[in-house]
Amino acid sequence: MDGYERVEIKPEIHFLANESIKVFIIALVIGIISNVTLHGINVKFYYYGVILAIGLYGVGIVVHEIIHALSFRYYSRISWRNIKFGFHKEYLCPYVHCKVRVENRFMGVVLILPTIITGILPWVFGIINGSYVFIVVGALLISGGVGDFSMFIELRKFPKNAQVYDCENDIGCEVYIKRNNS
Repeated sequence: MDGYERVEIKPEIHFLANESIKVFIIALVIGIISNVTLHGINVKFYYYGVILAIGLYGVGIVVHEIIHALSFRYYSRISWRNIKFGFHKEYLCPYVHCKVRVENRFMGVVLILPTIITGILPWVFGIINGSYVFIVVGALLISGGVGDFSMFIELRKFPKNAQVYDCENDIGCEVYIKRNNS
């Protein structure tokens, strides 16, 4: 793109995996301590709880990606034909890809909203209601948003009017910053 400087942002997958594990452990420990503080020790193990947790986790992953797509569509005003769902076989994770550039000012909501709705809210719900199922599922989904938070932090370094192009077949993006030709 003439008149623009291109910057590539490619988070290191092993770093993200390690950070995700750390975030999961921290969220789980805080959730358990908060739950015990509010409700006492109320540990009961039921097989249906494990099945429920697995099901909620699967649904949470899908809803997380749907929220990315809805954020692109309704917050960033991107048409549906420019939004693609996919699955990274190498990383074993689903993704949503935007086929066109998006202004950086929209990316915060696009990146963070899914983790708030699918991770933080269920985690808080679990603490308030004494549900270890929701605490665990929330902690897992919060840790699943580490890549999104990493991208959010990186993108905050760029102007709000910079153009962000989401890499389709890899984790990361390209940022296009308008050059000052003065």
